[in-house]
Amino acid sequence: MPVLLGEASYALYILHLTVLQSLLALDRSAGGAPPVWAGYAALVLALALSLLVHLFFELPLRRRFTTYINASR
Repeated sequence: MPVLLGEASYALYILHLTVLQSLLALDRSAGGAPPVWAGYAALVLALALSLLVHLFFELPLRRRFTTYINASR
């Protein structure tokens, strides 16, 4: 699991701010500060999304790109 999180770290880097900003926007519209559990929920959501992006977007593109590069040699 730690290796998978390490491989998905770039997706987490890209997605974490979007998840946090969405959470803050929802709480501002509700009128108040976000509860503590919402921060933990945002962390779990960002981790889950980054793993999904890594598994279903980054890895297939990397495999396809590697195949393309190896075929052109």
